[in-house]
Order: sequence, then C-alpha cells, then structure tokens
Amino acid sequence: EAAIPGAFYDRQIETARAEGRIRKVLWEPAIPVDTYWDLGFTDSTAIIFAQQVGRELHIIEYLECSGQDLAYYAKELQDRRYLYGTHHLPHDAAQTELGTGKSLDEQLRALGVRNIKVLGPSDVMHGINQARLIFPRVFFDAEQAGRLVDVLAVYRAEWDEDKAAFKA
Repeated sequence: EAAIPGAFYDRQIETARAEGRIRKVLWEPAIPVDTYWDLGFTDSTAIIFAQQVGRELHIIEYLECSGQDLAYYAKELQDRRYLYGTHHLPHDAAQTELGTGKSLDEQLRALGVRNIKVLGPSDVMHGINQARLIFPRVFFDAEQAGRLVDVLAVYRAEWDEDKAAFKA
C-alpha cells in the first residue's frame, strides 16, 4: 500500500479503492463488451474486457498471458459468452510480419475475430493522461480484473540514476 515513486496511477487507484469502485462488477449480457489489447512481442499480451454502462466504464475481466500465439487469444475470446463490440488493437498490430506476410489484425480476422479497430500511434504520456481523465468513471471487478489493478498501481516511470530524475 506504500506509495511507489514515479507511479502514474497511484492516486487514481487509491481513490477507486476509497470510493468502492474495486469490487464485484456484474457482467451485463445485453451490453457489448469491448476489448483493449496490449500485444506483447517480448513480454506478456494483455486484454482488458470492458462494458460502457451509462457513463460508467466497467472492467469486467482482464487476461494476461505470455508465450501464447494469436490462435490462443482468439480461442479465449470465443470461449467467453460475451456479445463483443469492438476489439481495439495498438497501432503496431497493422505492421506486416516477415514470417507470415500478414499483419496481426489480419491474422486475428482469419481466426474469426471480427470488428477490429487498429488505433493510431500515440504518445505514451498522452495515453496516460487520457486514462487519468476517465478513471473517475471506471469500476474494476476485484476478482476478474484484480491483476489489472495491481499492474496499474505499479506502472511507473523509470528512474535515471545518472540524472537523478525520472526518464521521459
């Protein structure tokens, strides 16, 4: 629970805890579930499952794995009973791979994943600031998205020993 120097979302997570927004969040079967992906090439791939319920954003589930191929993630999506909205992929999903000659979004489409939106490139700090703006409306399922809360709580800037300051 101690403050982590350079943590981007420490106040937001603390406020969410204090306001009871990290708790059981019920899945609403009639409301589409959007996914937000962070595709890991040298580390974990993460998928956030979210529903827009009125003005609230309900994070109903979080999936994080390492060393799995795209077929694994496509099957994970299919195994869930969700009515899917849009699958948001990072900009690098549109890059063609040397081995297949296809982009990751093309490969996912071939595996049956529909309604994919590849986001444009963005500045990391811009994304962090955008996330901070929506945090007051976000509710996290404590069990199914608890790992995401833990990851966000420790997401921080890297310390530069030589400059005695956080790196950009």
